[in-house]
Amino acid sequence: MPNALPGVMNDPTIAEVLQEVAVAAGDNDPELARATGEVLKFELGYLYPVIGPVIGDPATFAQAYLHKDAATVTPAQRDLFAWLSAQTAKLMEMA
Repeated sequence: MPNALPGVMNDPTIAEVLQEVAVAAGDNDPELARATGEVLKFELGYLYPVIGPVIGDPATFAQAYLHKDAATVTPAQRDLFAWLSAQTAKLMEMA
């Protein structure tokens, strides 16, 4: 679990992305927002400690993450989301 790793949850980019997602997703469905945040927290752990350069702008990343099928999501973001999903799938296969 990423928050068990030293420093992961203290990373300012991770904290900012999680805050952006919580604010953007929290009003409509609190349970979905909580679940999304937990999955995202896990996935962002794959990027630690290089998350700052990979994410760039946490607000933009959060919006793209929440709206993965939107036309505004860049090919690089789509590739990153696919990679994150693939890493999680590999872990699930090992369980």
